[in-house]
Amino acid sequence: GGGSSANLNDGDSAKGIKAEVNAAISGGVLSVDASDDGIKSNGQVAFTGGETTISSAKNAVRSANTLDVTNGKLVVSKSKEGFEGLKVRISGGQVSITASDNGVNAVEKDLNKVVLATDAIISVSGGTVIVNSGLDSMDSNGNIKISGGTVVLNGPESGNRGDGALDSSGELIFSGGTVFGVGSTGAVSTPSSASSQGWISTSLP
Repeated sequence: GGGSSANLNDGDSAKGIKAEVNAAISGGVLSVDASDDGIKSNGQVAFTGGETTISSAKNAVRSANTLDVTNGKLVVSKSKEGFEGLKVRISGGQVSITASDNGVNAVEKDLNKVVLATDAIISVSGGTVIVNSGLDSMDSNGNIKISGGTVVLNGPESGNRGDGALDSSGELIFSGGTVFGVGSTGAVSTPSSASSQGWISTSLP
């Protein structure tokens, strides 16, 4: 497909890896350079090991259902959106995402984005996640839950479009781990009463 910098004609598809049901990466070294989605599955995507590098003109990894990272090293060097799925769950490994739009996005297919998606969730329970994003670093149309691991979010510099480091339509719950997020205050989600961990939020002029 000419890589992430190529121009596609109408009707062209140049996804790096496309799965009708499941895409699983468990080891080895994988490099994807795509002018469409890097890895796309109509079912599930799972990373359980190996080293994966993705450069994509669209979504680096997109799953219609679950996107799980339990181990391995993943580097998204270029993307419009980094990870997208109904349920994005990170329990281990090392994840680094660079995105011009949202870094990690949980969305329910065919549901209006202004409607709360009760099944959509971003969950981090372990590992290391670093996101550099042009818009929301983590954007869930449902909930965001962080119970472990280390999360560093470098969000947008401008909040004109209602964006921020953490943007949750439902609950934002902190119960463990370490989270550091910076970005504009166009969208500010504060931890809900269900959070068992202390937090600090400040705004600078």
